[in-house]
Amino acid sequence: MEQKVFDTDPEGAAKLLEEAGWKDTDGDGVLDKNGEKLSVTISFTNDLGTLSDAMEAVKGQLEGAGFEVTLSPAADMMAWYMAGVTGSYDLIFWESNPGVMDPTSTVSNICTAADPVLGLLGGFGRITPELIAELDSTSDRTRVEEIYKELLTDISEEALVIPIVYINETAIWNPDKIESYEHYYDSPFVQVKNIKLK
Repeated sequence: MEQKVFDTDPEGAAKLLEEAGWKDTDGDGVLDKNGEKLSVTISFTNDLGTLSDAMEAVKGQLEGAGFEVTLSPAADMMAWYMAGVTGSYDLIFWESNPGVMDPTSTVSNICTAADPVLGLLGGFGRITPELIAELDSTSDRTRVEEIYKELLTDISEEALVIPIVYINETAIWNPDKIESYEHYYDSPFVQVKNIKLK
């Protein structure tokens, strides 16, 4: 798949914001336009210990670009999920299907309500319910590859999907019975065949 790579470009971002009319008119470090500050709230679930730190890093980068940023950790998992389902957010950190389920589960949920954030990808470029339905029903390998190329290219170029990072996991075992364990590539899952007994 050919993919455009977008480098971090703070100067280019500043130029785009200025062209859109956002300037720091009062010198407080926050861009404003017609008396309104360039502010954004980032919603996220606080069920992972390191996620708050990651969101602080994102906040710092946005503040460096002139945004006023408020972090909004959800009170509970359901509150965060409902914010995603109803679109009640400015920016949201969303955990979707892990890699082991890709591509079938993730791609099949595009254009549906099964995953609220993936559902939003429907309508970008060539991403349509008809294309997803064709992918789910065809047995023509060449056509499957063509569709994946279309989908992945459009998602990359048209939609804002930013993978952050998966957590490195720790394994603890009884050294009297287990010699070693090799971590699975997709952290939420344990691969039993990777456990080496003594």
